[in-house]
Amino acid sequence: MIICITGMPGSGKTELAHMLAGKGFKVIEMGDLLRQAVQKAGLDPIEKNVGAYATKHRQETGRTEIFAVEAVPLIEKMHGKDIVIAGARSEKEIEYFKKALKHMFTIAIVASPEVRFRRLSARGRSDDHVSLANFNARDERERGYGIESVIADADYIIFADAERGVLEMNDEINAIIAEIREIEKGSKK
Repeated sequence: MIICITGMPGSGKTELAHMLAGKGFKVIEMGDLLRQAVQKAGLDPIEKNVGAYATKHRQETGRTEIFAVEAVPLIEKMHGKDIVIAGARSEKEIEYFKKALKHMFTIAIVASPEVRFRRLSARGRSDDHVSLANFNARDERERGYGIESVIADADYIIFADAERGVLEMNDEINAIIAEIREIEKGSKK
């Protein structure tokens, strides 16, 4: 089973990926691939550099799925495993994954901007932002990649606002996994 998680920054993608890892899934973090590329380019993986690198890389190559291209060989090495891809941001990435990986399901994590800002401010990762201006700029950049369409077209949508974080949604996640297993079982007949 391959699940691809999408959502705006701070929505809970990494938290859901960690939950699925606890259920035996192997995790590929798209953001980790990007941060590694930024470091290979000799830059600190802070939000300003990560955002500028991603935008420049997409503009120079004309491809919004460039990190999906890098992720697929890693995923193929895990053949037969349950895999979660965290952080797809563009329709081209989803199209590339679906073509290369065949049976893939998408889960969108949705949370309000206020909740996402609070989560990012508390998280403390090198590419997180603490100012509202940086938060809004990052959201705008993500929208430019086409993330809103990816969220809208997801196979499943989970709402993870303040009173309902991802960890509180274990039953919903288990139901989604069970449904996907049934779909996969039917497609193998």
